Amino acid sequence: MKLLEINRAILDVLEKGFTTSDETGEIFETEDLDALEMAFEDKIDGIAYYIKNEETMIQQLKEESKSLAQRAKSHEGHVNWMKRYVLNALLARDMTKLETVKNNITTRKSTYVDIKDEEDLPRKYLTKTVSLKPDRKAIKEVLDSGKKVRGAELAERVNIYFK
Repeated sequence: MKLLEINRAILDVLEKGFTTSDETGEIFETEDLDALEMAFEDKIDGIAYYIKNEETMIQQLKEESKSLAQRAKSHEGHVNWMKRYVLNALLARDMTKLETVKNNITTRKSTYVDIKDEEDLPRKYLTKTVSLKPDRKAIKEVLDSGKKVRGAELAERVNIYFK
């Protein structure tokens, strides 16, 4: 039986004195309450075990993701170093392109803005970026003291923990 079906069966037995399983046609009576309670606990226990396994998997995947990101960054650094190495070798010989059987390597000039000192830049060339977010800790302290904060209120939630 599914968890909700077990719950419904327990409530039916408590209200009517009996219930019938939709799947098997089995009749549960007051004497069967202990068995239904055990089935309920077993089902919850199984779900909790599954949740703990999933949380472990999530943590392992996050750690693996970090590891892969670090490896990718390392490879990017190596590739960038190798590109500079090849570019410097070509520039040392005043070459702008090299064609081989496997590769066609070319160089081209481009321009970019090199900011030497941001503090020296005129204000009109600066863009303002502001990021605001609620200070939940400060708001909670004010609300806990009995004062009101427009746009916020204390709310209660029920959390579940698996150990």
